[in-house]
Parts: sequence; structure tokens; C-alpha cells
Amino acid sequence: MIDSVHIIYVNNKTQQMWDISAITTNIVVKSFRHGRAGSAVMTIVKHEEVQWELGSHVFIKVDGKDLFRGRITMINQTQASLLSITVHDLLFYLVQNKETYVYHGKKASEVIEQICADKHIDIGTIEDTDHVIPVRTEDGQTLLDII
Repeated sequence: MIDSVHIIYVNNKTQQMWDISAITTNIVVKSFRHGRAGSAVMTIVKHEEVQWELGSHVFIKVDGKDLFRGRITMINQTQASLLSITVHDLLFYLVQNKETYVYHGKKASEVIEQICADKHIDIGTIEDTDHVIPVRTEDGQTLLDII
């Protein structure tokens, strides 16, 4: 049984933070085991103080534990007073973006750090892989496939 749900929204331009739990009327969270980004779709009652921005962060906690975190990818007005907000986890950016990377003498851990830095994806500690990849060209691959 769920006792509490807290939803925090952080505007990526102003860095203002709002607890939007009270103005969220519905939420559906989907997660997948392999190769697909998780998502949350929320129905929100419009509030004039909350400034919505694409790419801003949303954090969802259930009973004090992290359930979902991601960035806003879609904002739609469904009724005069309601918004539909779609949030995807950060895997979305790795699956949706195809890039070309050419690298010489890098470790896999360095490639991951470079891709995440390029796409402004926050990461924790990446274990050093020790093995150096002499030369590699990844042409038109998804970032997830490159990693």
C-alpha cells in the first residue's frame, strides 16, 4: 500500500523548485528492462506560479524512496485548466540520439563519460575499465549502442 507520493519539479532555466504533488491529479509510470526509456505521464492542474520548461527535471518518490527521475519531453494543454506532462528517464536521450564518434586510445569508461558530458547527463562513478580501445569509429549509431 502506498502512503505518500511526492513529485518535485525543477525548472532547468530558473532553477526554481516546486513540489507539484498537490496539483498532480493522475500519474502513470512505465519502466522497461532493456533498451527502452522509462516514462511518466502526469495530468497537472495549471498553476500560474509554476513555469514549465522542456528538459526540466522531475523527481518522483513513493513512500520516501526514489521511483522515477527524468526530464520533461512534452507539455500539452488538454483542457483549460489541465496540462499533460510527459517525462522520460535519461535513457531516452541515449536511445533517441544517433551520433558519430571517432576516438583513439580511450577506455570504455572514458567514452561513456564523454557521451554523458556531451549530452549533459548526470552520472555517478564509472569504474575504470583499464582496457584501452586503440581506434574506433561509431557512425550513425544510437548513443546506447555506442556505450
